[in-house]
Parts: sequence; structure tokens; C-alpha cells
Amino acid sequence: MSVEFKKNGSGKCPVAHGAMSKNNQSTTEEWWPKNLKLDILHQHDTKTNPMDSGFNYKEEVKKLDFKEIKKDLLNLMTDSQEWWPADLGHYGGLFIRMAWHSAGTYRIAEFLFKREKTFHFTVEKLNKIISKKDNVEKISLATIYNTIDAFKKAGYVKEILTNNNTSYFDTNVSSHHHFYDDETNELTDINYNEIEVAKVPHAPKGKKIKDVEVIISLKKHRGHS
Repeated sequence: MSVEFKKNGSGKCPVAHGAMSKNNQSTTEEWWPKNLKLDILHQHDTKTNPMDSGFNYKEEVKKLDFKEIKKDLLNLMTDSQEWWPADLGHYGGLFIRMAWHSAGTYRIAEFLFKREKTFHFTVEKLNKIISKKDNVEKISLATIYNTIDAFKKAGYVKEILTNNNTSYFDTNVSSHHHFYDDETNELTDINYNEIEVAKVPHAPKGKKIKDVEVIISLKKHRGHS
């Protein structure tokens, strides 16, 4: 395919990096109309509150019988089900593991999406950064892999395969292109409109072209510092 790069452009993506944008770009819902809706998980979202605006949690908590609640929890944790047997007859260990994994997922999401600029990364690079950043228990590499895979399937990050077969991930999920530096292994965004694709082949039978994103490989210009 022939590609022309417009040199006079700024090279910046005009999107709110790390967030979904509706700047005439295809949305996650258009690509995956049956995807799992995760907006209910947003903190303090009104849809998570089944009570009316006058509900007073503090006053309602005072009415609770905590001795009975403890009994109910004990019964729940020791009521082993055939479809998911409890370890040693107690679900306490499972609860702890689930809480730990969810905490790791939250820490990863917070690191990736609480930023203004787009972020390109490999899973290994992300693991090293988070391990150095956090003073708490280390997140396992398997948890990071599973979390990024879940984010990719949900449309919150997208995968970029470079010419050395390394998988990078991008928090900017809108359509855009990239420079790839073969020496530093760094990706840089290119505005989608700064590259004109003159010709593309026909898609295989039964398929259609979803998008065209270009990666331009770079190397150091010898004789220039």
C-alpha cells in the first residue's frame, strides 16, 4: 500500500487520551454491540444506588443486628456448593483471593486511565513500572496479563503488533497511526488525518476491512545527534 505522510501536521491526536471520545470516531458500542456494559461499576454512579435520595445509610446501619449478620455470613461461607466446592469446607479463602485480585485490577486501571496523555506499553513494561511505583504487595504478572486482556476485550485499550512481533497496548482507542522507533522501542501517535492511504487490497471473501492503521518504523539518522 502506498502511504503519504503530511509533514506540516502537529502529529498530535485531537482526543481526550485515556478516555472514550465521540469526535466522529467509531465507538466501542459500534464495534462490539453486545459487549458487557461496565458503566455500572463507575464509582458514585447514581445507577449503583437502589435507594431514593432521602435514604440515610447511617441511620439504617444503626438498625442492623450485627450478631445475626455474622451468623448469616458464617452460614454462607460454610455452605459448600457442588457446582463450586469450598476449599476445606469454607469460602473464606476464595473471598480473600477475589478481593486481592479485584484490588490489583483497580490499581492497574487507576495507573492506566488516570492520565491526560496516551500511554503505550507492553505487559512486561507495565509490570516493572507498577512494581516500582507501589509500596504495597506486588501484583502478579498473570493478573496483569488477565486484566489487560479483559480491558482489550472491553475496548478500553487496543493492541498494536510491531514489526518485531512485540505486542504493545494503547490507552487511546480511537483510530490513529504510529511512529515506531526500532532502537528505543517507543511508539508515538500520529493523527489519523495526517496519513493518506492511496490504495488497499480487497478484503478476503466473507470479511470486510474494519480499519486501516499505519505503523512507520524509524531509525536514527546517522550524522545527526
